[in-house]
Amino acid sequence: MIPIRHEKEVDPDFAFMPAENCAMCGMATRYWNFLRDVACCPDCAKAYKVADLPTKRAWCDAVSHASKTRTPYVRPPAGNTNRRVL
Repeated sequence: MIPIRHEKEVDPDFAFMPAENCAMCGMATRYWNFLRDVACCPDCAKAYKVADLPTKRAWCDAVSHASKTRTPYVRPPAGNTNRRVL
């Protein structure tokens, strides 16, 4: 299980920022793993371990690449196949 916290718990000013894409499945989320500093939705936090999370650099590179090509690589969700992957 990946420890996550809602961004408003850390700083209420984050409430005005847009949601980020989960580093594992690509769904919009406001939950973060602050050890790796990447977004992680509650479903993926239950399904994966911290070691499965990408580094901040790898996650940013994937998001940057996705915005240029519109075909991002994201890890498929564990167990829950009904989730939309970007």
